[in-house]
Amino acid sequence: MISIIGAGPAGSHLAYLLAKKGHEVNVYEDHKSIGNPVQCTGLVTDSINQIMKVPEKVIVNKITGFKVFSRNNSVEINFKKPNIVLDRMKFDRHVAEKAEDAGAKYFLNHRFETCKINKENVEFMANNKIFNTDYLIGADGPFSQVAKSANIYNKRKFMIGIQARVTLPVENPELIEVYIGEGYFGWLVPEDKNIARIGTASYKNSNFFFKSLMTKRAPNVKIREYQSGVIPMFDPKQKLQNGRVFLIGDAACHTKNPSHGGIIQGLIASQFLTKAITENKNYKRLLRPLRRELRYNLFIRKVLDKLSENDLDKLVYLVKKTNVKNILETYDRDYPSQLIFKLLINEPRLISFVKYII
Repeated sequence: MISIIGAGPAGSHLAYLLAKKGHEVNVYEDHKSIGNPVQCTGLVTDSINQIMKVPEKVIVNKITGFKVFSRNNSVEINFKKPNIVLDRMKFDRHVAEKAEDAGAKYFLNHRFETCKINKENVEFMANNKIFNTDYLIGADGPFSQVAKSANIYNKRKFMIGIQARVTLPVENPELIEVYIGEGYFGWLVPEDKNIARIGTASYKNSNFFFKSLMTKRAPNVKIREYQSGVIPMFDPKQKLQNGRVFLIGDAACHTKNPSHGGIIQGLIASQFLTKAITENKNYKRLLRPLRRELRYNLFIRKVLDKLSENDLDKLVYLVKKTNVKNILETYDRDYPSQLIFKLLINEPRLISFVKYII
């Protein structure tokens, strides 16, 4: 028996992979329905299709590029392959349905409380009932109660994301707008010509930055709904396992922190954890390729966090250079190891920004 706490994409994809291998899998979800509440922009690169085929029914829009705005500069980057804007509720339910079809069982309205790790199994409590399982997986988000109960929570750092779905005329519905400034990161992701997702992420003063961007970019618009969530920062020292208890996804802080996405990273971790359990492999060792990419992402985030408004203007100006743009347009941002050194070699002036964290 394998028990997974959390029915997000990482937990459900893990359930699907393990059930396909013939394991008995139970998924316990705190909420009464899968995919709700939505706490994510739902933007992923085309590389998700290397992991699972995304059906058209869960795709809201396809994006061909993004335009970055600093205080006084802007630059447009085009993708080789379109990015995908997901309907997160439909996507989460699609992944869960695949897991159920493979044999996994789902238990909604089941709140995980605590666990006891034994040599041969794990006892855990949910809804005041005691369950026994061979393995317990925490896929229960950034404040993972599984991680806390298993003493592998560590010290965590977060950003706060606030987003609104708004009615707004969008000139180019295939182009994302990205806003960078001291202390925050903002976005406008079109769903179509009339609806967009606009939001910000910041370490503090989250309401201030969100209201500021709304005033600047979308004043007096109709708010369809508000969405918010906590974004964990990747920590190379984060513990991922204690005996028969493992962490994946946001519960393991598997997020790429320049853009704060984590869907694809959680799906990749699910593949590695499946291999670790079914083949008795070392989970942390298998995760090395993913963790290497997340380290590069963390490095980029730390550089950006140290830059002033003037520095960010200079950075955007340098990105306008054709050789830099070509690299950014050629390589997948989910794999920064493929592009970071090429950027530094082709535009040595970028090295001047690295000095802020050395």
